[in-house]
Amino acid sequence: MGLLLITVFVSVMLGACQGQQCPHGWTFALGNCYRWYNGPDRLNWYDAQNFCQHEASQDCGWPCNSNLVSIVSGEENSFLLDYWRTSREPVDPSLGQHYWIGFSEIGLTLSFEWSDGSPITYNNWDNGEPNDGSGVQFCGVMWKGVHNEDIGTWDDQPCTLEKPFICKYRL
Repeated sequence: MGLLLITVFVSVMLGACQGQQCPHGWTFALGNCYRWYNGPDRLNWYDAQNFCQHEASQDCGWPCNSNLVSIVSGEENSFLLDYWRTSREPVDPSLGQHYWIGFSEIGLTLSFEWSDGSPITYNNWDNGEPNDGSGVQFCGVMWKGVHNEDIGTWDDQPCTLEKPFICKYRL
């Protein structure tokens, strides 16, 4: 009887994180689950990645291997821009806005890589980026331009700035 209950529990938990449904508060798209964190949840890149790996993963009831979002195609980049536009709190459009993505050059290779280990199959750097401005820009952001331009290009920024972010896990 005990083995049956354990088997049912594990099956339910696996289904919640690996089936075609995402936990409450997460959005399913492109075979992944995504969750937008804004408002008081603005964190620096390191804390946002840690939050995705530990706290956001608890939504599944067990670790789902969530990370800051990796973007592996133009289709995913377009989805994320639209998801951001429809999920975030309004901001002053004259300021523009960034959110953290899981792209950084803080690893041993000193070249940009995804925090979840995804292969680099796509990039959407803005013109002249990454430029490592002032020698302190090691973490990637997606950019929503000024005057409500939805451009979705990427920029490198200092990792210590506090920004909104999106977590992702693969089903």
